Amino acid sequence: AAVGAALPFLLCALALAALTFLGLALPLSFATAAWWVVTNRDSEKKQDSPSTILSRLRAGTLRLSTLSEGSERVCSEISNRGSSIAEISNKTVDLLVVYSGQADFKMEGGDDAARLVARRIADIVERPSVCHTHGDDDSNNTPCTPPRTVCAVDVETLCDVETHFPGGPSLEKMLADGCANVLFVVESSVCLESPSDALRKFKRKLKALSFANTDRTACAPFTTVAVSRSVGPDGSVWCGPKVGGKAGAEFDREIDELFCDKTTRLCPRCDAEIEHNGPGVVDRWAREVLVPALGGFAPLTPRILSLSSTHTALLTRHLGARDSVVGCDSWFHDTEHGVGDVSVTKIPRIDPWAPDLELVKQLNPTLIVCAYDASAEALREIAPRWRLGDSFAKRESVCEGEGDSSSFSFEIVTLPCPLGRDCLRKSAAQILTLGGLARVDENVAQQASDKLTDGLLEIRAKAEKAFGGDRGSIRNDNHENPKTKTLRPQPWIFIEADPELFSADSCTPLGAALAEGLGVGNIADPVWSDETLSSTDDASLSSRAAAALALRMKIPNEEKSAPKDTHYPQLSASRFWSPREPDWWVVAHPTDSGSSATEKSFGDSLDPEDRERHAALREKRVVALSNHLCHAASQWTPELVDVVAAVFEEMAKRVDEIEVVVEEEEAVVEVQEDTEAKEVQETQEANDVNAFRDADGTSFDSAMEPTSAQTKREVLHDSLRDRNLRGLPKSFLTTDLPMLGITHLDLSKNELSELPGLGSLANSLKVLKLERNWFEKVPPEVGTLPFLEELDLSRNFVRPSDASLALDSLSKLKHLKVVDLRWNRKVCTAEVLARMRRRLSGGPVEESDSNACESDGISSVDVRVTVSFPAPDGAFVGSSPADRNANLLRAQLEPWSTLQLRRRLIEDFHQDQAAVGDPERVLRAEVMSLLLRRYETEGLLTPKGIAQRPQRRVVGTPVPELHLAPLRVELKAWLEQRAKGAKGNVQERPSIDAEAYMILRSPTDFNAKLGAGSRAARKAADKFAKFEGLWKCAETALRGVDSAFANEFTALAVTYQFQGSPHIDKQNVGPFYGLAIGDFADGTGGICVESTARTVLAVNTKHALGKIDGRFPHWVAPWDVENSTRFSLIYYRTTGDPEPITAAAFDGDGIGVGGDSERESSPEDEE
Repeated sequence: AAVGAALPFLLCALALAALTFLGLALPLSFATAAWWVVTNRDSEKKQDSPSTILSRLRAGTLRLSTLSEGSERVCSEISNRGSSIAEISNKTVDLLVVYSGQADFKMEGGDDAARLVARRIADIVERPSVCHTHGDDDSNNTPCTPPRTVCAVDVETLCDVETHFPGGPSLEKMLADGCANVLFVVESSVCLESPSDALRKFKRKLKALSFANTDRTACAPFTTVAVSRSVGPDGSVWCGPKVGGKAGAEFDREIDELFCDKTTRLCPRCDAEIEHNGPGVVDRWAREVLVPALGGFAPLTPRILSLSSTHTALLTRHLGARDSVVGCDSWFHDTEHGVGDVSVTKIPRIDPWAPDLELVKQLNPTLIVCAYDASAEALREIAPRWRLGDSFAKRESVCEGEGDSSSFSFEIVTLPCPLGRDCLRKSAAQILTLGGLARVDENVAQQASDKLTDGLLEIRAKAEKAFGGDRGSIRNDNHENPKTKTLRPQPWIFIEADPELFSADSCTPLGAALAEGLGVGNIADPVWSDETLSSTDDASLSSRAAAALALRMKIPNEEKSAPKDTHYPQLSASRFWSPREPDWWVVAHPTDSGSSATEKSFGDSLDPEDRERHAALREKRVVALSNHLCHAASQWTPELVDVVAAVFEEMAKRVDEIEVVVEEEEAVVEVQEDTEAKEVQETQEANDVNAFRDADGTSFDSAMEPTSAQTKREVLHDSLRDRNLRGLPKSFLTTDLPMLGITHLDLSKNELSELPGLGSLANSLKVLKLERNWFEKVPPEVGTLPFLEELDLSRNFVRPSDASLALDSLSKLKHLKVVDLRWNRKVCTAEVLARMRRRLSGGPVEESDSNACESDGISSVDVRVTVSFPAPDGAFVGSSPADRNANLLRAQLEPWSTLQLRRRLIEDFHQDQAAVGDPERVLRAEVMSLLLRRYETEGLLTPKGIAQRPQRRVVGTPVPELHLAPLRVELKAWLEQRAKGAKGNVQERPSIDAEAYMILRSPTDFNAKLGAGSRAARKAADKFAKFEGLWKCAETALRGVDSAFANEFTALAVTYQFQGSPHIDKQNVGPFYGLAIGDFADGTGGICVESTARTVLAVNTKHALGKIDGRFPHWVAPWDVENSTRFSLIYYRTTGDPEPITAAAFDGDGIGVGGDSERESSPEDEE
């Protein structure tokens, strides 16, 4: 009943809906169809824009074969006036721009950066260039080059140009005859900096090109723009500003090597980070370098705005680039303007913290140098920016807010103040960087950099003689009665940066320059703690005095006015009564007039009572710098040398005055001591005469008639040799021992690491033998032996530093003739030997300062060192196993040490031991040559060096397919992650010839170190977590063969395409298991290991586990690398109890396999 009642209403609703559709929807549909027809007709008449064509090509909605005539101008996407690919065959363009972008990473949704840069450069090249002469307006600008034609194309189109444009120019024709110059724009991936797939394909194309059929017979002159970006898409992590891109730099290097024979470089490469720095760096390079190069001119001089006093001083006074500076900061101290030279114009000033942007535009700089990020950020408001988004494809809107690329543009470079212990090295490097940015002569920049470093070294040499710390000792040349004055302690200084006790530590340019040039300590260095101060005897008095001074001077007594980690701390008043009270006070702020509190030094503000509390102020050991040097002290320029020189002159002058007074006082004391000694001697002689008389009553003096035992020098030799001593017995160093007159002391073959009390033998000891002990440095007591002639420290653990070698002490031993440091593992380089010879012959500390020693070439002391680096000529072939051909017998023998090769030559080939046994006379090269000659005599070596030693086949234990299948999946996944650039899948063992090599550590290996906070253990744990599936599959495969070793192995090496590489695994503590998986041929790609001198074992590891002892030389047997793949897994142990070395390989039952050197391998063996 309800349905029947509702049915009329439903029919009425349907009728109403039909009437509404007929009245509204149908007219709207007809209108839409008419609009579409009209729009489509207009679009058919209008030619597609190049950017639209390229976008449709990349989206896959358009193919090149469907393009109508006139739409081939894909290469003109940058320039409407550029030439198309089809036109290159008939017309030569001035510049062909080939760009390779990263389509996967857009700039905030915009186009790829390479295309953006290419368009920017093309806009600049195509319009008339302007040559800037130094001036403030554009009236002095003159045209340099006319507009030039540009054709731009991406590498994807260029790689397939012959396919898509049949009958058009080939790739060789385009690069050689179709253009006058070539510009490559290469973009690196965000953070990863890897090349794109299209670029890899393009490089393969270039390597296969031949320009023999072209008119030029070579590629056109080229250059490269290496583009990098700092931020990834969708708010990914900040990777930091980078200069240039790795992919572009590598591409430029490869192209340079490929075309170096006939092709010239157009101009230097441009490295540009464009996302953080904007288009300024590209604009400056294109206008000042590229455009002039196209016209055959040298690069233009940049217009530099320097917002840093240091860099302005470097440019104007040291790099000769004053004419390039159009503006500077407000605090620059201009010493050239206003001193009588009317040709020197005043440089406009700009506040670096609040720059006048309108004035910056008027100065029209192309390069702005800043020292602080705040200054750079303040200028980014007027800096050119990329316009991204919908308008990005329009060539009129390349730069936001400033029109196109012909507008005002500049590059911003931030060169911060170098801090840290290597700040002087950073300062010298920054001078070279600034010289490169300003395009000054490289020699001028290098001279300015060398002036900073070499100037400090020259002052240091003078300071060492005057007050150089530990090296300032004075020794009398009379060895019969040696006298040594007290060593002068290292001077300490305080740098007063302002009257409120702000200072600069040794990690600042000024502090480092004083420390390097004068060898002084700095009380601002954070090395003394409050506990050290409180441990002194008069700590309470010091604290009360410091508190009183702080209250009177209104200076904080606690160091809380500046951050704890700052290098410019405000020191507390208590610091000046610590054990590190400054010996010298350097005032590094202007104090000439003294009319205000800020122009007075701290010492000038004290009353006489408080000034007496400071020894440096009381004794007038104060160096006040002039105004000019104060400005130089706040910078990091070569003028720091002038600052250090001024401080040294004042200190040396004051030291001379103090020494005159001290010498007078010492002379008086010495006269008194001599008088007292003479009186004591006369009294003793009188007592001796009365005490000793013979029967006739005549006296005698026992010292005048010595017995034979007293006249004969006793020699203690071998008595302390090979005693397992870890310290000298006290009985041998008593006061009675020197009466024996020991001249030779042999302490060899013990466990000694120090020799306290050795100075008691100072008056007699001539020969000291310390061979085969545990010394890590030359015992300091050796410096107290003035008559020492021979020192033997061979076969110890001595380190190569000057302090460990005690070169200062040894150089003062006038009778020293022999120093034997042979067979010390770390004292093994030619540089150490040359340094020791130079120093022990009286030469200077630095080799660059030595002229006399180099002319002699012979040291007065016979220094003996076993030199292994650089290796002598012929000692080794190839720098690593990856560089050696495993088929050569010498490559198979290289892993053995020289001692083992010498032993083989004597024991296995019966060489006369007297002929080759001396390691000093017969070196490794000769031993290897004799050994190879013996092999060739026995027919085990071909004339070409190919090894012919018989091989014995060893079959590994097969691994079932059940375990191999999951391993293949895991290995392929690992290789795919490596191809994508995943972290941890790099070549971790570059000495091995493999495309991929990864090491996984066992959890038992890194878990124990995680608790100690080891970073290496954390990385190992992260890598294990990432590839845990691979580890478990590999462990399962091994457990089916040797379950015990599956619980013991501590590391797993995963490799891909491992080849050859004969080597020894020195860190292994036992045999390893090897498994190879791949489609390489059966019987190839196994592991070869040397079993005896004449036999090699070939272990088949394809789909099988073979057990080999890696402490024998082993390598991978040859296999077809070009047409097949090979993965390998190596299970090994590096910790735990070492296993004895027995056999080189083992069979499936774990029994060692021996090699039969008397017979060739038979077919039965092969089977």
